[in-house]
Amino acid sequence: MYYKNNDITIYYQRYGTKPKTILILPGWGNNKTTFNNIIDNLKNDYSIYIIDYPSFGNSPIPNKELNIYDYATLVNSFIKDNNIINPIIIAHSFGGRISSILLGKYKIKIKKLILI
Repeated sequence: MYYKNNDITIYYQRYGTKPKTILILPGWGNNKTTFNNIIDNLKNDYSIYIIDYPSFGNSPIPNKELNIYDYATLVNSFIKDNNIINPIIIAHSFGGRISSILLGKYKIKIKKLILI
């Protein structure tokens, strides 16, 4: 599925339909396929969202250069627009940088942060 915010489009997938939610934030250069094993093991117990950042996986190249705050703003909007409440965030590398901004600047509420 595609999500668009402020002229930036990203591809994401959702697995599962359980009330507990996991949001996976990949590392730089990774995409949804990097996390197939984790998703396969958890999708029966959680709703899982995983995104491809702009220019990675199935997400198109944006019209402008993005900085870390642009990525964090995009993910924050994605969380709000998809009504993702109190998620467990699994973040790898660059995803950890984004999650630190989500927690610090945007003060999002999460259940747990797992950094890989």
